[in-house]
Amino acid sequence: PIYAEATGDAASFGGARRVNNLTRTDASVIWDLSQSPWEKDIWYESPDISSVIQEVVDRNDWLSGNALVVVCGLDTSSSSYREIWSYDQNPGSAAELKITYGP
Repeated sequence: PIYAEATGDAASFGGARRVNNLTRTDASVIWDLSQSPWEKDIWYESPDISSVIQEVVDRNDWLSGNALVVVCGLDTSSSSYREIWSYDQNPGSAAELKITYGP
């Protein structure tokens, strides 16, 4: 599943702070990764995760410009495992979050 860290301003990772220890949002979205293997240097589009993002921005501690952590699954033992880069890890290959505002 895709979920976010349940905080209005995510801290940097390192030391004891690891992805598998995060408090998760209640909202999550299933992304079926059992399709064909991904190919290098090809962009793939996730399902709509607006409910996950909305839960974070609706928090009292959220402010514009705050950090946000989005996590896409943690099961690295599965054959459907995919590697997604963070901006801090590799800016040129990082996943992109595109926000579309509506009425």
